[in-house]
This record gives sequence, structure tokens and C-alpha cells, in this order.
Amino acid sequence: MSPTRTDVDLLYFHKAAGAVAYRDHIANDQRLASTLKSITDQPTTHRAARDVLRGWGMERFISKRDAAWFGYLSDAEDFYHAEEIIPLAALMGLPGSTKGATAEQPYTYADNPWRGASVAPLGSNIRWDAFRKGDTYLLRMFYNERETAFRTGCRPIAKGSSFYDLDELERCFGRAGSAS
Repeated sequence: MSPTRTDVDLLYFHKAAGAVAYRDHIANDQRLASTLKSITDQPTTHRAARDVLRGWGMERFISKRDAAWFGYLSDAEDFYHAEEIIPLAALMGLPGSTKGATAEQPYTYADNPWRGASVAPLGSNIRWDAFRKGDTYLLRMFYNERETAFRTGCRPIAKGSSFYDLDELERCFGRAGSAS
């Protein structure tokens, strides 16, 4: 099998020359336009995101600048798309997203197990459930609707548990003592 090449028309089908009908639908569907206009860039959405970031202590994991960027992407395209899930999954070390390509060894289908369809399938999502009791926060993660362990090196509260202490996740993600 010969090395593969990156085909931008497959990676970004919605921007490809052959996707004229798709772009026409997006540009001219009044119901879609009305729905997007009603939810895009709304103060309530921004307040809710800011309050979640602040209230759950998430600023310890993601900087305000990065949160603003993801907020912008959400307004621009929807945060559920592979273009946003794939880099976030890689940064978090989630299953199937840990073998990178380099300039010396570019990606090939033959020698790299990474598959976009498994890292960010249609409807892909990453969810953290947070539970608080007093000053203690426990978190668990769901990746594509399946309970998933945090990356290697993060220690759950007990062997076999899917719950992690917030302080442990700060340590594991190198964010201990960071407030932005």
C-alpha cells in the first residue's frame, strides 16, 4: 500500500467544489437561517458559558482566551464539528487520538491507527459531569456518549472508578496553581 495523501476535499467537504448543493442549502434555507440567528452570539449564551467556566472552576483547565475562541467557533460553526472535537480530543489524550504525525513521519493510513471517524464521528461530543460536596469536586467524562477515563497519568479516586478529584485533574493536565 502506498502512502496516502491529505485530500482537503474530504476533510472539508462542505468547502469543496463538489459541495455546491450543500452550500446552497445552508445559504438559502430560511428555517435554518432563522434558527441560527436566534441562537448565535446571544448575550444569554455568553453569560451561561462564562458562568459555567467560572462556577465549576473550569478556568483552571482552559484559559479565558481559549474559552473565548471555542465560544467563537461555536457561534461560527457549532462546537460539535470534528474541526473542534479532534484537537480537543488530542489535547486531552482521548482514545484513538494519541498517535501524532510529524514532518519526518507524515500521516499514512497504513501505519497510523488514527481515524477521524472514530475520534469524532457524526454527533461527536465530550462531556464532563461535575459533582460537588462542600469544597470537593468530582468529575467524570463521557466521550461520544461513553463513560471514558481521563488520559493516562490521571488517577481516579479509587481503582476502577470513573470519578476524578478536581485537584487531581489539575495536576494531571499541568494546571495546578493556574487560574487562567
